[in-house]
Amino acid sequence: MNLSPELRKRYFDQSGIPLAGGQLFTYVAGTTTPQVTYSNQTGTTNTNPVVLDSAGYADVWLDPTLSYKFQLKDASGNLQWTVDNVLPSVSGLASWSSTTTYSQGNIVQDSSGQGLLYVSLTNSNTGNALSNTSFWRLFAGNVRTLSSNTTLAVTDNMVRSNSTAGSLTHTLPPCSTSPIGLLINVKDVGTGGNTTSVKGSGTDLVDGNNVWSNTLSSQMGQSFRNNGTSWDTTANPPISTVNIAAQAITQSLLASRSTGSTVPAGGVAISASSGTFTTTSASPVAVTNLSVTITTTGRPVRIFLQSDGSAGNTTKVTCGNTGTDPVSGFFYLNRGATQIAAENMEIGAGNPAAGQALTIPAGSIQFLDTPAAGTYTYSLQVAPLSLNGSPFMDVEFVVLVAYEI
Repeated sequence: MNLSPELRKRYFDQSGIPLAGGQLFTYVAGTTTPQVTYSNQTGTTNTNPVVLDSAGYADVWLDPTLSYKFQLKDASGNLQWTVDNVLPSVSGLASWSSTTTYSQGNIVQDSSGQGLLYVSLTNSNTGNALSNTSFWRLFAGNVRTLSSNTTLAVTDNMVRSNSTAGSLTHTLPPCSTSPIGLLINVKDVGTGGNTTSVKGSGTDLVDGNNVWSNTLSSQMGQSFRNNGTSWDTTANPPISTVNIAAQAITQSLLASRSTGSTVPAGGVAISASSGTFTTTSASPVAVTNLSVTITTTGRPVRIFLQSDGSAGNTTKVTCGNTGTDPVSGFFYLNRGATQIAAENMEIGAGNPAAGQALTIPAGSIQFLDTPAAGTYTYSLQVAPLSLNGSPFMDVEFVVLVAYEI
């Protein structure tokens, strides 16, 4: 018998004097039904009441599966105190019992062998199963690696879904029989390029859908929490290096965008390539294809040039002059028909040699606009300016990019 030792405890009267010959009555918690205690770990039964010795001592060992009410009286039967709903103090917590009355805050373990701990949410908690979420809350669960479609359990705290051999679908436990606040973490640990889906039990919803609308691929994870009637996710879409890479402005993405496409708020508007564009006009001239349309929510908008990513082509933004006079190259940003900003590059502050030119990185040409919420079209114009000679500007293999920051 695995008993909880109270060892040789000493009891005192209300004046602090050892209670010689005192009487310790033991009952089932919340009742006046006598309940047994023991005088040693082997299970020798105490009398009830337990009679204290001349120094007020007694040996009292308790059953860890039970809860108790104690009453202490002196030798004449005068009540000293009553303590109810006492749970034995043990190195391992008592398992839940259908006959034990638990108070709010009492902690028990289940009988699964997983060491799962539950806390009582109410007083006078008798006969209510651990699955009854009105009376019990689960602390945590265990870790499982799964390689087949599985219905998950409330004991699953971390699920490692091995989808190497094929895509998997795991079903969450029913909301109605799972502890409110239960958190189940699912991560795909497969290496075969397959995915993991997560669905609700029966008609249970996960973020508004019976089958969660996202899937997990290798090394992606997601948390699911029971709100009592459905499952909520804590990050949507999942955060992972794969997901982040999917949102990046890649070279192939730059090359695939069409001229003038309208992009919704939060998106990135990218024009088609300028190809090879050259102008000698001193008046602003629109660069071929460098126009984008974006819908904003009122946040600032960053607009800049970027290589179009086409293979074998060199991005160039160049200003030069076939003569010997200084030359300036102007870049004008238009919002609709209105010019809203200008930048320039200049060479030959003294007397430059004929044919001198300056090439700068495309990304150095950028603007910041602060429009109100709305839909706007941005475009880029250029113009070279010099007093003498034949100034020119080249813009080659770039795109115009705009996004809210």
